[in-house]
Order: sequence, then C-alpha cells, then structure tokens
Amino acid sequence: MRSLRARIFLSVWPLFVVAILVVGALSSRSARLELAQFEARLPSPGAGATQQRLADSLVAAWPVLRTPEGSARLRRLSVQTGDSLELLVLDTAGTFVASSVPSLREADIRMTPNGDIDLTRTIDHDGERQLQRLMVSGVPLISAAQTRVGVVYQLPGSLPRPSGAQRMLAGIQRSVWLAVLVACTLAAVGTWLLAYPVVAQVQRLTAAASSVQAKALSTRVQVTSNDELGTLEQSFNRMAESLEQTELAKRQLISDLAHELRTPLTNVIGLLEAMRDGLRTPDAVTLQSTHDEALLLKQLIDELQQLALADAGGLTFDLRDVDAAAEVQRALNAFQSSSPAIRMVVPEHSMRVHADPFRLAQVLRNVLQNAITHTPSAGRISATLRSDGDKCVIEVADTGRGIPADQLPLIWDRFSRVDPSRDRATGGMGLGLALSKRMVEGMGGTISATSTVGIGTTVVIRLPRVDDGRVL
Repeated sequence: MRSLRARIFLSVWPLFVVAILVVGALSSRSARLELAQFEARLPSPGAGATQQRLADSLVAAWPVLRTPEGSARLRRLSVQTGDSLELLVLDTAGTFVASSVPSLREADIRMTPNGDIDLTRTIDHDGERQLQRLMVSGVPLISAAQTRVGVVYQLPGSLPRPSGAQRMLAGIQRSVWLAVLVACTLAAVGTWLLAYPVVAQVQRLTAAASSVQAKALSTRVQVTSNDELGTLEQSFNRMAESLEQTELAKRQLISDLAHELRTPLTNVIGLLEAMRDGLRTPDAVTLQSTHDEALLLKQLIDELQQLALADAGGLTFDLRDVDAAAEVQRALNAFQSSSPAIRMVVPEHSMRVHADPFRLAQVLRNVLQNAITHTPSAGRISATLRSDGDKCVIEVADTGRGIPADQLPLIWDRFSRVDPSRDRATGGMGLGLALSKRMVEGMGGTISATSTVGIGTTVVIRLPRVDDGRVL
C-alpha cells in the first residue's frame, strides 16, 4: 500500500475497534449477569389465592395423581388457570408424580433443600429445538393431617416472554452496541484526520527532498513539531545546509584552483613563447624563472594531493618519539637565513612528543612561513614549549598585523587568505594551514590560533607527550 495515511489508518483504527468491541461485550455481559442475579432473588409467582386453590384441589386428588388419570387431571387444571402454564407435581423426595404435559417426565429435575427445583428440558420454539432451564419455586401440598405430601410447580408452557427487566436489558444492549458503532465510526474519522498532520509533514519532506535532488540546495522545510518528525525536519535542514555549503565550497575550490594554476602556467607559457619567438634569450635567468614557476606548480599539485589524501584518510604517519625542541630549532634555522631581520626566539628546554618527524617538520614550516609572511621586518617571532597534562604545547607567536576575528576560523580552509587581494606574496596559496590541520589531527593532536589585529597571532599546536618512553 503506497498511501502512508491509509497505512496509519489501518494500523491504528483496528486497535480502537477491538478496544471498543471488548468494552461493549464486557458491558453487555455484565448487564446480563446483573439481571440474572436480580431475577434469581425474585420470588416465583404462585403465592396468591389461585395457587392455594390449586394446591387444595391437588391434595384432594392426591391418590388419583399417582395413576394415569393424574396427568389428565393436571391438564384440565392447567386449562382452567387460563395462564398457559404447565403443572408439575413432585413428592417430598423430589420424585416425579404427575405433569400436565408428557415432556416434563423426561426433564432433568433437581430439587434443592428449600423445595425449589432446577429444571432443564428441550422444547420446541418457533420450529426450533431450544434448551430451557428454569429455577422454580413451588407451592407445598398439605394434607388434612397437616402433613406435607408433595409440591406443585407452575411452569411456562414455552420460552417465557421477556420480563420488564429483560426488555430493559435488551434496550441497554441495543444502546451499548449503537454506542459501539458510533464510537467505531468516530474512531475511524478521528484516526483518518489525526493521520493528516503526520502525512503532511512527510509530504513536505518529500517535496523538499525532490527540490534538493533538482539542485535547489537552498530548500528548507518549516519545523512544525518537537517530536521525531520535527527532529527529522531539523536533520533535513542541516543536511540541506551542509550540501549547500559543500556545493559552494566545491565551486570556490574549482575557482581558487583555476586561479592558482593560471598564474604560474601563464608565466611558464609566456616565458617559453618569448624564447621561441626570440624575444628573450634562454639564458640562466630566464631558465631559472621558468624553473621556479614549474616548481611552484609542482608544490601546488603536491599539496593538493596531500589534502585529498588527508580528506580520504589516506595520509600515512610514521609515529615515534620525537624531540620537539630540536624540530622547532631546525625549522627556525631554515628560515633564519631567509628572514634575518626577524628576531626568532627558540625554546629553552626540550620535550619529547609522539609524532611523525617529517609531518611535524611540514607543519612547523607552514606555520613559520605564515608568521614570517605577515610579520614586518622589525617584528619578532617566538616558539615556546610547555606541558599541559598529557599534551606537549608548541606555541608560535608573531608580532604581525593580526587576523580579523571574523576571518580567524577560515584560515584552516583550503585556499583561504586573509588578504582579499589574493597576492601570493602576502598570502601564499592558502593550502599550508589546511594541510597542517589535517596532519596534526592525524598525529592525535590539535591546532588552533588566536589573534588580535595590530598586535599579532599565536598558533598553538598540541601533541601527545612522551614521558619515560611512554605515551601519555
């Protein structure tokens, strides 16, 4: 079945129906039991003057009742009563004496100690054989000597007509089952209507998903509840937002990559065409310039490849115990010759970390390169080591121009540059910090940055510390 609303209806409505039917059946059964107990406490008819005259006549004819003429006598008396009753006479021991109809001789009769009888027989009613069970009180037959010789019982000649209480019970049962029918109908309508909000939410989600599939990534659904479906709507909105951001990032990545590749390629092509056309002599300077641009292209491609491997979890790490101070010192020495005007402060004490020395050197070079790029010649760059619990903290601080607060979280994104002019001399290719973040995280550490415009920037690298050959 394709309709969710119909599925909800067919799942919930039968439960309502079953519950209502059970309540109706229990109510009807309870009413019948109460009526049966009520009627069992009512005295049987036959205590009036007519029953007494009947008893007197039967006492007078007691010897005849035990003969075949006794049944004929009882039939005549039954007709004389005019009540369409059947008469049954038992002796004091509950033994059959006579009856106005032959079928009573075959009935199952049990006398109780107080003289009442429990009679069960099969009778014809409207052409059908039905089982009849009666609890009947009798009138004792007292002889002239004031001795009890037997008991006479008056029984209905057919299934008894419903009494007032029975008719009331029938009316109650009709009302109960009518109420059950109305309740089932209302349950069906209510279930169908209550299923609409759920189905409407699912339909909105379906329409929104179709829009997202059609590349309308700005599509959002309105969150209309706080239940599971509301949570699903929120999750859908977050997914659509993530897809939209991913699509924007992909487009930006393609644009940035094209921009980064275009400049060195244009330079290489221009130099080659100039040499081909004789405009430039293929001397050492021209060849070196062409070589530098080719190296720049290679570096860009290598960093892109490493970023792709990092995103796919394919970067490999050779983790070992590394002297963090020595690695920092080597990185500072590598830049000291190229930036002699910047004073560099090295850490004073050593500390060992659990890291890949090659990856750690890459991270330190990337961080120091960014610090040197954004620090004026009169500035200062310092690298310090300290322990923080089970982590070794490497802080690289500069006195450069700083990074605006709104751009600080973006420095870890690929092709991100604080300088909007995108000048490679002041911003590089925008891949170093993105790659450094993935490398540090791959070594089980974290990297973060704080900055104040006009004061400087501090990059904090946290790596697992090693103490006595044991990784903390």
